[in-house]
Order: sequence, then structure tokens, then C-alpha cells
Amino acid sequence: MKSLFLLLAAIVAGFAIRDGLIKFRSFERVVDVRGLSERVVKSNEAMWNLSFTVNGNDLPALNSSYKKNQNTLVDFLKGLGFKDEEIQKSAAAFTDNWANLYSNQKPSFRYALRGTVSISTTNVDSIAQALEKTDALLASGIALESSQAKYYFTDLNKIKPDMVKEATESAKESALKFAEHSNSKLGKIKNASQGLFTILDENSEYGSETKINKKVRVVTQVSFFLE
Repeated sequence: MKSLFLLLAAIVAGFAIRDGLIKFRSFERVVDVRGLSERVVKSNEAMWNLSFTVNGNDLPALNSSYKKNQNTLVDFLKGLGFKDEEIQKSAAAFTDNWANLYSNQKPSFRYALRGTVSISTTNVDSIAQALEKTDALLASGIALESSQAKYYFTDLNKIKPDMVKEATESAKESALKFAEHSNSKLGKIKNASQGLFTILDENSEYGSETKINKKVRVVTQVSFFLE
């Protein structure tokens, strides 16, 4: 009977180990299982950076062009419904294009000023809609150097308890199936550990932060005694 039990347990464990979910330790009659919980959530915060550069040879005129472009960007964002407290203006980054030249050919413009106007908001839908309207800036004489929006989910603590519970129940379900197929009875928990939560863009294995919808994932490791 004991040999039959071990044979059945080995067969079941073999299939389960292939999927990385169950590990059976016959010498102490303990089964190790992993439980998974995944959820798709919507981001609750967004950051949008709009960068531009102005070039020239006269510093006062260059500074005037820089401020004009910056104000145009701010007015554009306010026209889209963003509030003053959601808009941030960076300090200008100054570059002397003629400094430290490695050739005798000088660029047409000696100076460059680069600036960024940013939006930080909890209204993520407004960012997605505004991204489609940046072409209007060309009519104002602004060619954006870059326009990048990133989305974040920061309410993990609100869903963490339920997800841990789901992952633990998933682990127990796997352990019960193993016990059933090996003619055993599932005993008490020997130990359990919770893995790290991961938040990735939906349908992506990388955290690029460019999608509004996110996939939250957690894995728990639980060891059960078998009776």
C-alpha cells in the first residue's frame, strides 16, 4: 500500500512539477504548492512630459523665444482642462553648441535652451485624450522634441489583502487535488510565504508604464502536511 501511495504521488507530482506549481516531499509527507492571483486594474495616476528646444545666437532673443514657447504650452494644457496645480515648468537647460567642438565646422546656432512642461494628474483619461491633440501645437510654432505619457497604479494596498487571500486559496486548491489523487488527506499548513507584487502594463512582460491598464500579480508559497 505504501509503495502504491508513493507511485501515485510521484506520478501526480511529476505532472505538477512540470508546471512549477507543486512539489512533493515524500520523506516528510509535505506538499509545497504555489498559488497565483492576477488582476487587471486601471491606473490612477499619470505623468505627461512635453519637451521642446529653441536655438539661436542672441541670448536675450533666445530667452524670449523660450518663454513664449513655454507659455504657449501652458496655455495649450489649460485649454485642455488641466489645472494650474497639475502643471509644472522645468528650469531651462542651457547648451553652448560651439563649446568643446572637435571640428572646425560650427553649428548654425550657437545656443540652445531646452525646457519641459509636465502634467501630473489623477485624471488619467484626460491624458489619453490630450495626447491625440498635440498636433495643434505645430500651428503655434512649437515642434515638440518629445511627448511622453506614463501611467501608474498606486492603490495596491486597497487590493493587496484580497489578492493574497485569492492566491492562498489557489494554493490550497492545488494541494487538495494533489491529496485527492494520492489518496491522502490534506493537513495543516506547515509554513507559508508571500512573493512580491508585480505591476506591469497589461499584455506586457515589461514595466514600460505606457498603458492605462495594468496587470497586478502575486504568488504565494504554501507547504501543507499530508495525512
